[in-house]
Amino acid sequence: MRSIIEVSAYVIIITIMCYLGIDYVRMNMQVMDMNEAVRYVENYIEVNATMDNTYEIDQKTLSEVNTYMEKRGLIPEFVYEGDTDDYSYFKMITDYNMGSLFFNIKNKHTYKGIVRIPKMESL
Repeated sequence: MRSIIEVSAYVIIITIMCYLGIDYVRMNMQVMDMNEAVRYVENYIEVNATMDNTYEIDQKTLSEVNTYMEKRGLIPEFVYEGDTDDYSYFKMITDYNMGSLFFNIKNKHTYKGIVRIPKMESL
């Protein structure tokens, strides 16, 4: 009888450890997917975007970026930061949710990154 109770306790402990491991992998995949999306947007804007004297990213690029990000549940915001001789820099801010299903915890995180656009005279 004692061995049955002991084995049952071990099975429960191992099951909990497996659920925690699976939950950790799922959260890690959420972070990787979000990082992949923002890296794609940063590179896409650097290659395709243009900027005029109003310090705003062109509307065509913004609409394509917003469409891509909305498919992933992200809404980006771009704020002009400054420029150098060759590039203009924008801060990209987006919020994303991440949580644990096992513990029923959901947190809202903010990603802040830098996007750069080459100046036309430097091309």
